[in-house]
Amino acid sequence: MIWIKAQDQDSLLQVNQLLIKGKKIEGIIQWHPLQKWSEIVGKYDSEERAQAVLDDIFRVVEESSSHFVAYSMPEQ
Repeated sequence: MIWIKAQDQDSLLQVNQLLIKGKKIEGIIQWHPLQKWSEIVGKYDSEERAQAVLDDIFRVVEESSSHFVAYSMPEQ
């Protein structure tokens, strides 16, 4: 389980998946066959920067020995 503090600092979300949508990172909270509940957790200057942030999140998850992981989205 991963907890994400959104880039705007206004939300703390438990997400099941993270997706890159162009320059944005979208956190999937719930996914149903006909709809999904999600929120943009970060917006960056380029797709490459969004990918680098996602790679950093993966590194933090991979290195964690806990079932729960927390990550604050960087401002830039």
